[in-house]
Amino acid sequence: MGLRVLMQNRPDSFEFPGGDTVQMLETKRQLENLGVEVSVDLSESPDVSAYDVVHVFNTLSMPSSYYQVMNAKSQGKPVTLSTIFWDVGALEKNKRAWRTTFKEGINALLRTFTGREIVARDCFERQVVYYQQQEAALLASDCLLPNARTELEQIRRAFPRVRNKAHIVPNGVDPNITLGDAERFRRQYGIYEEFVLCVANVSPRKNQLRLVKACRMCGYLVVLVGGCLDWNRQYLDSCLKAGRDRVCYLGPMSHDAVADAFAACRVHALPSSVETPGLATLEAVACGKNVVVCDRGSVREYLEEEAFYCDYYSIDSIACALSQAWRAEPPVQLTSRVLEKYTWRRAAEETLKAYQLVASRIQSSSETLGTL
Repeated sequence: MGLRVLMQNRPDSFEFPGGDTVQMLETKRQLENLGVEVSVDLSESPDVSAYDVVHVFNTLSMPSSYYQVMNAKSQGKPVTLSTIFWDVGALEKNKRAWRTTFKEGINALLRTFTGREIVARDCFERQVVYYQQQEAALLASDCLLPNARTELEQIRRAFPRVRNKAHIVPNGVDPNITLGDAERFRRQYGIYEEFVLCVANVSPRKNQLRLVKACRMCGYLVVLVGGCLDWNRQYLDSCLKAGRDRVCYLGPMSHDAVADAFAACRVHALPSSVETPGLATLEAVACGKNVVVCDRGSVREYLEEEAFYCDYYSIDSIACALSQAWRAEPPVQLTSRVLEKYTWRRAAEETLKAYQLVASRIQSSSETLGTL
């Protein structure tokens, strides 16, 4: 009988799908092709007695992933954890330092003239609990499944006590993404000029506002594809206002429609605060497109020097990378490498190795206990 695996993710994974949702479902599909029986449960404390392994996704979705890991361990099941982690706090250190210096200066003035200070509540207690839950989930897991070596290094630095077994499982692409029809896209949306594409949920973290401003500087049309949560509607409005007639928001699309958009675009840009490495970026490369990305996260480990890197905070830097990518030849070698090394089939094969490792470990422990 084959392995029985339960996959778990944040409770709103289907309501608000993201890269973690895609990673979970594509890995599930390919594992089933390899003979693994896979179920999905997004609740925090399901009965896992029928499964050999519990696979939890995303250490950034606390507290749900913490509860899911602890629930599985309380029932004696091995856990693999797709970490999808990056220490965003480390990236923002300089920004926080500037804010602290500014606040201290204001407080000094207030003390001088009023004898009082600004009282700032930075949700420190909440941050501590979040960190503790992340660390506990990592420590309790039998095998960590980061998407890159650099991601694992980030985990080791952020959580020095975490020295668990780890197995690198690269992100992937569906080769069918390369079958898009550019002419179908143009006819459907009436967009006949060349454009910059950004496939991502609209949010400040994905940085569409600076991208829109950079495209306007360059004179490029930018097409935004992706969902927008209610609390980011104002941010979307700012993007549309800034881009005026040089931005087009098409909302969320089906997989086939996204493939058509990739086929039609000239450049794909995803200047996010961090990506590990960004599924849309890999898909764009697979479709033979030059990509603009921020030099944050594990992107460089995947794309090396064949992407066009920019500074998240600098519109000028984004505009410069866009201009270079626009003029460059298609990344033929990079496209071949992505389609060879970074597929969901390979991700599933590496994931299966981790399952077999933790399942055999638990079996060996049980047999040892049985002989005592």
